[in-house]
Amino acid sequence: MLFASICLSNIIHGQEEFKILRVSLDHSHPDYPEDRSPIVVEWSPVTEPSVVRLEIHQTWSGNKINLSDPLKVITDPSQTIDTIFYEQQPDVVTEANQERPVSITVVRMINDNDLLHEESIGSRIFNRAHNTIFIDSNPDKCDVIEISWNSYSNWENEFKEYIVYGGTDITILAPLDTITKLRTQDFIDTNPNEDVQSNYLIKAVHVSDTLEVYSNVFATTADFQTLPEYTYITHVNNKNNYDSVYFNVDPQSELDSFILKRAVQPDGDYINYKLYTYPIGNDAVRVNRVNDSLYYYKLFAYNECSNVRGTSNINHPIILKNTDRDKNTFQLEWTNYIGFDELNGLSHYRIIGYPEGGNIVGNTYALTTEDTLTIQVQAIENTPDDRPGNICTSNEIILKPVPEVYFREAYRIGGEATIGPTIENTAIDYYEIKVFNRNGIMVYENTIEETMSEFPDHHKWDGKYNNSFLPAGTYIYHMLYSVPGNSLKAIDKGYFILAK
Repeated sequence: MLFASICLSNIIHGQEEFKILRVSLDHSHPDYPEDRSPIVVEWSPVTEPSVVRLEIHQTWSGNKINLSDPLKVITDPSQTIDTIFYEQQPDVVTEANQERPVSITVVRMINDNDLLHEESIGSRIFNRAHNTIFIDSNPDKCDVIEISWNSYSNWENEFKEYIVYGGTDITILAPLDTITKLRTQDFIDTNPNEDVQSNYLIKAVHVSDTLEVYSNVFATTADFQTLPEYTYITHVNNKNNYDSVYFNVDPQSELDSFILKRAVQPDGDYINYKLYTYPIGNDAVRVNRVNDSLYYYKLFAYNECSNVRGTSNINHPIILKNTDRDKNTFQLEWTNYIGFDELNGLSHYRIIGYPEGGNIVGNTYALTTEDTLTIQVQAIENTPDDRPGNICTSNEIILKPVPEVYFREAYRIGGEATIGPTIENTAIDYYEIKVFNRNGIMVYENTIEETMSEFPDHHKWDGKYNNSFLPAGTYIYHMLYSVPGNSLKAIDKGYFILAK
C-alpha cells in the first residue's frame, strides 16, 4: 500500500522543534469526496524570524523529494494549517488512485537567500514522513466486512486510540469500536447489512485529545452467501434404541457445511454429532441412543469461516413406555411431541397395533387387552385441507397379558371330576399339586409334566380321598408350575371350598 506521507525541513539554527502535528482527510471540505481529496496539514508554529515562507511538497512512496517543484507555497510563516489536494500520479487511473493514495511532503523552511540553503538541504534536516490513514477492505470473506488501514505511526508514543465508525448513511456514521493499540489496524464487521452499502471511517486521536486525524470514507457491500430458505428436521423415528433423524434443507443454498447436534434438553447445550460438507437436501441419519435417553436434535448451517448462518427447528423422538399395569390393563405413557412447526402443530396421537387407539389427545393411555400386542405411538401433524402431514413414530413395545394359573374359590363334588386349575394367557409344562384338610392331612397329590394351555378333564380331581368323597369344607392347596422356556417354577398357595 502506498501511504500518503508528509515531511518537514528544519534548516534554521535556533528554531524550536518544528514538526507536523497531523495530516488528515478533510470531510467537511466542499470538494470532498472528489478524486482530488482535500487534506488538512497542521504543523507547529515557526519561531525563527528569518523564515519567509513554507513549501509543501508531494512525493510518491519510495521516491525522492523534488525540492524544486513544491505543491504549494505558504508565504505567511505564522500560518500553521492549510488544505492541500492529492495530485494524480502519472499513469495511474482514478480508481486506483483512490485505493492507493499518494505521499505528500511538507514543508521546508528557507530564508531570503534561497540558494545558500538549498545547497544545505539533506535527509538530516527532514522530519520523518507523516502518513494519511487509508482504509482498504476485503468484503467477500464469510458474510462479513473486514477493513484494514495503515498505522498512523506519526504520533508514536503520543497516540491514544483509533475509533472505527460505520453505517449505511454516509452522513450519519456511528462508533463501532475503539482500538487502543497503534499497530492494530483491522476491524471485522460481523453484522453488515445484506445488499446495502456500508460506509466506514477511521479516526485517530492524539493523547492530548486536541488533535484528530480522519481517514477516507470507505464504501462497500458485503457479498453474502445464499442462505437456505428452509432448514427443517421433519421428524425423528425411534426403533431398537436408534433415532432416525429426517431433515430437509434448501438445495439452492450456497452454504455447504451443516452439523447435526443433539442435547438432553430443548434449551440445553447442543453437542456435535455429524458433519455434512455438501448440499444435503433430503436426508436421514441413524443415531445411537444410550438406554432410554431422550435427545433433542437441531441442524446448524455454517459458512466457510465456521460462523452459524442458520438453524433448524428442534425435533426429537417419541419414547413409549409401559409405566404400570393392573392384570391385563396397561398404563402407557410417551414423550409429549413438540417437533412439528408452530404453524401446523400436533393434530393427535394414534397407537399402531391397537385398533381402538386411533385418535388420542394426551400423551397417556390405558390399554386393556387379553392378547399379546406389539404397539407403537405415532404423532400426526395438523395440516390444512386434510393434506398428509409428517408422522413421527415411537419405539416398539410388546404388551403381554399377565399369565395366570389359579383355583376357583369353590368346587362342587359328588359327581364327575371338576377340580383343577384355570390357565389364562399362558401355557404350562409342569404341574404339581398337594391338597390338605384343616388338620394338615394331605388328601390329594398329583404331578403332571405335559404342555397345557387348558387343564384337561382327565387330569382333574373328583374330590375323593381313600375312594370316598371328602366332607364339605375348606381345603388348602400348594401348587407348583412352570411355563415353557422357563425352568423356574412358580409357587401358589391358597384355599378353596368343597361343597356338595
